[in-house]
Amino acid sequence: MAGSSEERFRVYDAERSRKFQNSCLADDEREPSGGRKYTVARIKKPTLRSLVKKADSIFSEWVRRSACDKGGTVECVTCRKLMHWKGNGAQAGHFVKRQHMAVRYDPRNVHVQCVRCNKWRNGEEGEYGHYIIGLYGVEAHQELMALKRTIKKFTRADLESIIENYQQKLSTLEARIT
Repeated sequence: MAGSSEERFRVYDAERSRKFQNSCLADDEREPSGGRKYTVARIKKPTLRSLVKKADSIFSEWVRRSACDKGGTVECVTCRKLMHWKGNGAQAGHFVKRQHMAVRYDPRNVHVQCVRCNKWRNGEEGEYGHYIIGLYGVEAHQELMALKRTIKKFTRADLESIIENYQQKLSTLEARIT
């Protein structure tokens, strides 16, 4: 009997056994079944946005920690307010805004500012400009303003090297401070 229930049961049981064995194999060793394609899981690379976010975070921490004293106190470069480097008080304020990628991670462009000056007073550009000129000179100020007009597009490798560089600098700062 070709269509008996016993024969159909054996065929079903064999098919079920093959599927079970197939499910125990790694993705690249499986047999394709029923039009399904099994792919090997791949490691996703971080997006450029997530790398920029991580680089911003590490660079900001480096700026604030490099400006602090042994007690962790930093001074706002525009209003001279004293605060702790960690927490809501201190921020890494950019003289030339962060949207200009050519100077986004330039240490001459970024210094500690309080939230009031950086966020609510738009960076106090006049006072910040005087601070840049006093610290680095007119040439550096003009160079930052010229770099502002250049186009810079970071690659994944650029951002990863920035992250690695500032993580190393942070680890040396931590060793020095603590």
